[in-house]
Amino acid sequence: MLQLRQRIAMIHELVGHIENIKGYFLEDKRIINFVAYRPGNTDLEMIGEKVAFLSQNTQVKPESHDSICEAIMRLGIDQIISKGNPSLVTNIAKEISEKEQMTDFASKYCAAHWPYHYPLFNNHSVKVLGTICGTSHGLTDYETYCRQMHRLKSAYKMHALNFFEVSKLFWIYQHHLTDSLNLINDCYEQRDSNGPDDLHVSFKYSGIGSKII
Repeated sequence: MLQLRQRIAMIHELVGHIENIKGYFLEDKRIINFVAYRPGNTDLEMIGEKVAFLSQNTQVKPESHDSICEAIMRLGIDQIISKGNPSLVTNIAKEISEKEQMTDFASKYCAAHWPYHYPLFNNHSVKVLGTICGTSHGLTDYETYCRQMHRLKSAYKMHALNFFEVSKLFWIYQHHLTDSLNLINDCYEQRDSNGPDDLHVSFKYSGIGSKII
């Protein structure tokens, strides 16, 4: 089990490295600070400023900004967003468009207001999380995705990281993480057939593995 322990230690080391360099993630800081000075979501002009800022370098087209702002305004999210309820992201995404996939932008909008509550929904995070769960099936549902991300964050003691920083961890080290997590999952499958050992750090038995979703 030495190799398995080394892989788990490596993941903890990567988390520690992100904690040490997170001060250099200036774009994420700019996003959080920008929204912190504009916390309300009852003024259409203020919502518009946030939508325009957050949609930079995304697939969101400028011509859709007005409809996005109106959708957020209609939902009246100020009393809900601080509670960290993942259904809010789903509702915003559906309110914006029933046809287009807007969960990524909706999660970013909510995370910009409460970065420790709402995991960013993106391809690389789904990939890493899917490796842990043994499948990406069901992770397109944001509420399932959010629940599993919080479990992962707790299991690997990422409490000091907000979800912008967790997303950076998954983006920078996605290949290291998926390789290591695949090995860990394989070892736990083997452990099931051989009987338990003394290893206390486990995805499956701490509530993250696919068999208990």
